[in-house]
Amino acid sequence: MKLRIEVAKSLKIKKGKTSPSVQFRLFDMDTFLPVDLTGAKIKFFMEGLEDRTNVKRIEGEGEVVVSPLTGIGKYEWKQGETEIPGSYRADFEITLSDDTEVRVPECEGYIKVEIVDW
Repeated sequence: MKLRIEVAKSLKIKKGKTSPSVQFRLFDMDTFLPVDLTGAKIKFFMEGLEDRTNVKRIEGEGEVVVSPLTGIGKYEWKQGETEIPGSYRADFEITLSDDTEVRVPECEGYIKVEIVDW
């Protein structure tokens, strides 16, 4: 299956807030339909962009949005995860029900998360 992945390359969130969530959408390019996320396991990872030693690494479970048939998944921030302003790199690891593994974003990319203190 050849996939098309839609995900924002960057996200800004205010210090201490839990919204907006980080979202992605998967499409099957053979059928041009959203990927069925029924039974998928979604993991979210985030760490400091420059200094990965001083920042708490986040590893959390993601979830399917609305219906598994939409191909949309997300990670909802937990209280305390956005307390340290700075630049972070994030990505998702998705294991589909047929054990296909997908990394979002693809290859060596990442989602740049900016936690701002305005």
